[in-house]
Amino acid sequence: MLAAFRESKLQVATSTLLATIMQFILLIRFMHLTGQGLGQAGGVTGMVPTFALMYVPVMFMPFLANSLLIRTFIQERASGALMSILATGINPGILWAMKTTAIFICCYIISLAVLEIDVLVMIFLFKLPIVFSITNVFLITVISPLAALAIIAVVSFLYWTVRFGYMFSGLFPLIVIVVLYGFAITQPSAIELIRGAMTVTLVSGVIVFVCGYIISKTSRARLLGL
Repeated sequence: MLAAFRESKLQVATSTLLATIMQFILLIRFMHLTGQGLGQAGGVTGMVPTFALMYVPVMFMPFLANSLLIRTFIQERASGALMSILATGINPGILWAMKTTAIFICCYIISLAVLEIDVLVMIFLFKLPIVFSITNVFLITVISPLAALAIIAVVSFLYWTVRFGYMFSGLFPLIVIVVLYGFAITQPSAIELIRGAMTVTLVSGVIVFVCGYIISKTSRARLLGL
């Protein structure tokens, strides 16, 4: 994992830049739809930049995870390391879950640093008001990463189960960004926040469980021979 991360410095920088640009595009789009300027403070505008931050993890983490996955899984398969690990008798589903979780944690830690940079850019460069609360912090640091986890799990699942999955797995995060762009950044109500949090948590859990279960039922020979 550390070796893959050291070899992915360009991907980390690219993912960070892309996530930041897309987040500001979403923010500017909402301002345009509401007829408000980027420098206008107060009211909904004061909350919008804060809620815009919750898009950073879900856009940044899958791209970085894809870069790490393509290096770790393909290299382990080519070098025979994956065969050696599976030969110990470990359940493939558990192994998949452990590796996917490790990549998720790595991406999550980096996304926190990206969020800090994003906040500084908003405050000092664009002079945007940032309003933090327990709800906002929960959305940004828990719910959005959980949504990213679901995407990472699907991408990781494709690497493990689909021949040449790496050739199109990178398209999945792009599709998610297109979908996100279709929804303007809004300030959700309390009920919407609760429903959204429950939905994201449930969907993420189901996706991780289903992917892990399918891989656990997949033969070792198939996993190694893809």
